[in-house]
Amino acid sequence: MASEAKQETNRSDPDVVRLGPKFAPGTWFWQEAPVPARKGARATPPRWVQYEQDQANRLEWCYQAGVQRVVFCRDDDWVDLREMVRSDG
Repeated sequence: MASEAKQETNRSDPDVVRLGPKFAPGTWFWQEAPVPARKGARATPPRWVQYEQDQANRLEWCYQAGVQRVVFCRDDDWVDLREMVRSDG
């Protein structure tokens, strides 16, 4: 029984991530898409929007842990941390 418990605690699990003491909250931004020119209105250039702090902390934690995709509230609201792309549905 003791050997089984030892195997359990030593088994590598790709879903469990441990971060070292270097983790610190980050500041993350996403780029809003530009708005094309319409009749009588100018085009709006893209702008950078800061994530809320709790989302930024989650992104930074996952980035440091090597997680590829972070899903927020809905399945179509995600960030791919390897490709550095975002989808909000």
